[in-house]
Amino acid sequence: MPILHIFILSAVQGITEFLPISSSGHLQMLPMISNLEKQTVLIDVSVHLGTLGGVIIFFFKDITKILNGFSNILKGKKSADGKILIMIVVATIPLIIVGGIVWITNSVYLFRSIEIIAWTTLLFGILLYISDKFFLTVRNIETITTFQAIIFGLAQVISIIPGTSRSGIIITFARFFGYKRTDSAKFAMLLSIPAIILPGILSTLEILSSESIKLQHDFFISLFVSFIFSLIALSLLMRWLKKSSFFPFAFYRIIIGILMLVWIYSFNKEQLFFI
Repeated sequence: MPILHIFILSAVQGITEFLPISSSGHLQMLPMISNLEKQTVLIDVSVHLGTLGGVIIFFFKDITKILNGFSNILKGKKSADGKILIMIVVATIPLIIVGGIVWITNSVYLFRSIEIIAWTTLLFGILLYISDKFFLTVRNIETITTFQAIIFGLAQVISIIPGTSRSGIIITFARFFGYKRTDSAKFAMLLSIPAIILPGILSTLEILSSESIKLQHDFFISLFVSFIFSLIALSLLMRWLKKSSFFPFAFYRIIIGILMLVWIYSFNKEQLFFI
């Protein structure tokens, strides 16, 4: 894959991974509206590892507090911060089970239809708007319950479908539960860490053991670019949410979803699937 293509795909991944607009949907659409090559599975993993590094660096203080809090729980002490880690584990279990099945059976390709991406982009854009506009903003991340963690876990399962946006659906449900905007985004980002780590490690070992130097070169370029752009996106998002709402992201999703559906059903009926 040309270096320029790798840079563009990695930058798009870094920018969209933590915004509630679906990184997978954008990466699937790019080859359709440009001459960009479709990214390989390993490049896809490398850009996710880059964004993983970005979220760990950005929320390093929060992660440290959570780990220290969990250590206190193990010592028999109460800790609101430590409880967050337990809830993250609970919310990750459904994704591990279903995601593992999807990975083994390679059935994720059944959902990579431009029509599905269009509908999920539109539907979850509307839900994001409703949850952000009409529900209270009173809870913080430390008050999360086991029931809510299970719901977040099921939401992550739905996010396997391209166009849904893992961060977007977590933020949407968090807003439905009444969590503050910044806390909704923060929990979505923290929840992304275990969702990326395991497949990332396995694929990284596969790449490092490969005899293809070019493949390794491409891998580390995409990792670095997505890392830098994810840090920029996270910084801008969290600053924005301190004073503003998720409306621009919901509006963007709704407009893009509508335009995609118009294009599909009016001009491109014979090309609904592209994978």
